[in-house]
Amino acid sequence: AFRAPIRRRLDSMREALLAADLLLAPSHFLLERFVEQGIPRERLEFWEYGMDDGPFRARPPRPDRDPLARPVRFGFVGTLMPTKGPDLAVRAFQDLPVGAATLEFFGAGNGPSHASYVASLHALNRHPGLGFRGRFDNRRIAEVLAGLDVLIVPSRWYENAPLTIHEAVMTRMPVITSGHGGMAELAERSQEIGDIVRVI
Repeated sequence: AFRAPIRRRLDSMREALLAADLLLAPSHFLLERFVEQGIPRERLEFWEYGMDDGPFRARPPRPDRDPLARPVRFGFVGTLMPTKGPDLAVRAFQDLPVGAATLEFFGAGNGPSHASYVASLHALNRHPGLGFRGRFDNRRIAEVLAGLDVLIVPSRWYENAPLTIHEAVMTRMPVITSGHGGMAELAERSQEIGDIVRVI
């Protein structure tokens, strides 16, 4: 019952894409998905996001962390929805010894449709080091990341070129991310400067 509407939507999107002379893809992963959908490769070009690094340059350089000084501060930044995988982080964190680390979630569900999922995240947690900080003004992203040691991006879906990973790289923050899609590509491209830890 759902196949016909999905097929119509895909056909409509392909028609719109084919009408363009040039399409920019911010990841090679997305570029290849376009090719799979019948977009001629000669109409595609890889072009990374242009990002304002001003808020990150304005903050002092990230100091080397003394592993004995305090707990490791992990963080998740984004929408609390199943495809983003925050429940994977909540479950994994439950096994850490109390006092070894903290995990903070910055973001909220996207309206009533995610309310029950967000409630399930709270119900999963039994760890005193885990907290939900709710929505924040994205203009504060440099401040939020400055309060973390490691960013977690555990998405189940492929993603494309997640802005949060780009932002973490600008702060030279380690990132633990899913090993597929645009996330894996960013991890591989960032290995040369040692900013990203890839986890599959």
